[in-house]
Amino acid sequence: MPAPFLALFVAAWLPWVSGCLPLAGREARLGTSSYGCMRRVLAEKLPVAANDAQTHCLAAGLIARYCSPSEGWLAVVGKEARDVVWPGDADVRDISAGREGLRCAKGRADDRTIEICCAQAAR
Repeated sequence: MPAPFLALFVAAWLPWVSGCLPLAGREARLGTSSYGCMRRVLAEKLPVAANDAQTHCLAAGLIARYCSPSEGWLAVVGKEARDVVWPGDADVRDISAGREGLRCAKGRADDRTIEICCAQAAR
């Protein structure tokens, strides 16, 4: 994805994703700031995943659970934007996997059910 298009995409969606709307029945927030919450989720809650798609799915789903769905989406888009601007492996499939993780987080009772959902989605 060309960098100017991605920058425009992020600028258009940033106001929408910046709101922190909680998931119903989610766990206690792991950080006061969006960045702090995302970092703690990745450091403390993200298990070792089987493949890249499953890792992206789990990261987005767990961030949605412990931070908020909008912060989960922000993490998905932000990670790929960073990979476009700085050396990285930008891939539109990672955005799809992240979107699946957000879907998996809705209505799931615990981390394990999100993990199972992401394993099924990554097939």
